[in-house]
Amino acid sequence: MQIKSSLLISFMLLVLSAFQVISHLGNEKVSVLFIMFSIVGIFSLIIFLILIMDVSRKDFIAVEGQVVSRHRNQVWVKLQNGKHKSSVISANQNPESFTEGQPVKLKLGKRSKMVHRIEILAE
Repeated sequence: MQIKSSLLISFMLLVLSAFQVISHLGNEKVSVLFIMFSIVGIFSLIIFLILIMDVSRKDFIAVEGQVVSRHRNQVWVKLQNGKHKSSVISANQNPESFTEGQPVKLKLGKRSKMVHRIEILAE
């Protein structure tokens, strides 16, 4: 879920920056605006391409960890290497079933390291 929402946000930033740059292309008074939105456009294009590659190639890294805490549909997981990852759970995954200390498996994008899916491991 996080990859798709980040993909949408970076696409909207890319469209906004492209619109701002194109609409003020001939005006010399807004050169700072042109530079700022050009930089934002380049960064959002890079993020957009990385996320598109993660979603289209479907090569994910599976890592295991334990649920540290949960608040509504947000779950924080401590991975085996000691790092923490957060994930948003959809309603059909029953957020109430994720309890503290429960082992879970995360699918991360190979390039972006963003959470694609979270699954409960059988104990």
